[in-house]
Amino acid sequence: MSVSKSILTVSSIAVAAMFGGGVYMVMNLGTLAERIAERVGSQTLGVAVDIGHMDVSLQERKVVVSNLVIANPPGFKSDKAASIEKITITLGSVSKGLLNFNDINVQGTDVYMEVKEKTTNLQTIKQGIKVKPAAAKVDGETPMKVIINSLNLAQAKVHPTVTLLSAQDLSPVTVSQIVLSGIGEKENGVLMNEAVAQVWKQLSAKFTSAASGGGFYEGMSSEALREIGANQLSNFKNQVNESVNEFGKSLKGIFE
Repeated sequence: MSVSKSILTVSSIAVAAMFGGGVYMVMNLGTLAERIAERVGSQTLGVAVDIGHMDVSLQERKVVVSNLVIANPPGFKSDKAASIEKITITLGSVSKGLLNFNDINVQGTDVYMEVKEKTTNLQTIKQGIKVKPAAAKVDGETPMKVIINSLNLAQAKVHPTVTLLSAQDLSPVTVSQIVLSGIGEKENGVLMNEAVAQVWKQLSAKFTSAASGGGFYEGMSSEALREIGANQLSNFKNQVNESVNEFGKSLKGIFE
């Protein structure tokens, strides 16, 4: 099933279930939506995306996703790049061509950073993102687009799973809160794979910055740091350390 057909299926399921569709669709909406979400996520990120369970409540206009796992790209040691315990989605308006997400709240996020000499697992996923252009109408229907009004990710932990300096004793870094808003608003909706790509790029940039502040990239070249967008933070950290050292020497000189 292509991404465009998957998006059409989401549209058909949402509309049919919301406005009195078949019993099978209503009873199995969570399972059907789960498979489509996994497919779109995997095709967009280029790695396996697995959902433990998805529960869809049409009366409450709420979707709850449990135990989502994003796999690591080939060539990295651990099986997963990130895991999310719970995602709660509040739906807004639903039409045949547009699905509006009022709020997406993400809880229990763990990111497993693996650092190589020239890249990281998060950077590799980012570089492998594939977003197909908007498909033409199929059977007279328009591919489903989405708008995300607000996405709130609380208390994510970035773990130094693999670093270049194995002797380092690094602790996980906590990202207190990440808020994304207005995804797809200017365009009056974007395709689902485009929304996934935008969210991942913004979140991975935040995780990359947090890992840089935690010293996870020690040993990487300046070129590699520049490639993953972490060189400015590392340079700033070095400048701060140098300033502190110079200040300490000055104080020592006063009392000698």
